[in-house]
Amino acid sequence: MSGGTIDWNWFFSSLAQSVAALVGIFAAFIITKIINNQAEFQRKNTRLKELLSLSAKFRDALSDRSFDWYNERRLEYALERLEDVAEDEDFKNSDEYYEEFKFPPYVPRSEVLKKIDEKISEQTAKRNPPPRPRNDFSYMAFRDVDSIRFRTQLDERIRENVNEEGERIRALILEIRQHIRLVKLHLAELEGNPQSSMLINLSIIGAVLLFLLGVIYPLSFLPVSIDQQIRYSIGAFVPILFSLKGFLLSSISIIFLAIIITFW
Repeated sequence: MSGGTIDWNWFFSSLAQSVAALVGIFAAFIITKIINNQAEFQRKNTRLKELLSLSAKFRDALSDRSFDWYNERRLEYALERLEDVAEDEDFKNSDEYYEEFKFPPYVPRSEVLKKIDEKISEQTAKRNPPPRPRNDFSYMAFRDVDSIRFRTQLDERIRENVNEEGERIRALILEIRQHIRLVKLHLAELEGNPQSSMLINLSIIGAVLLFLLGVIYPLSFLPVSIDQQIRYSIGAFVPILFSLKGFLLSSISIIFLAIIITFW
């Protein structure tokens, strides 16, 4: 300032340099944060693909398990035990039998209770059989000892296979439950889209405004004569825009905005 006159060249250049330093700080923060978010997003995306791959693996493993065969055998064995017990005691409620015997857990409860009621009705009918004709010997049958032994051994092998299949199914279900818990944890990390931060958006907008208003616009006035009157109208800025200085400032602004938009 000399004789009450402001040195606009010094003022605008100092303002542009100061704001440019501030924009640089903002840009460094924004770029660092976005790069970190990008790495975190990539990590979560990779983890999501792994979980989806494991889900497909478990789906294939479930298709290989003999659920229907296992359920039929377990239901059959449980009903046989019920039949043996019901011969020596009074009949209970079907819900009590369901809790007492190991019925297959993968069959709907209502369907199992229906089978239990049918077995109770069958056993009730056996306790009160209709009178047989005197000369009817159809209830007598001859069974070969070797045939009985063979069927007993076969039944034991089948029961062993059923137990092994049940263990495989239970182990697979435990793994699937653990997988479900991991998926829920990952979904909790993704909830709310934490990588999309409002702070970053506001910082980008602030950096753009600072750059345009605090750097480009003051530089558009330079150089300024000591006795030149500063005009703030749009009409005064248009001639500068089509000059060499305006071309350089516009090019820098476009490149800066392109970089910011890319990071955004």
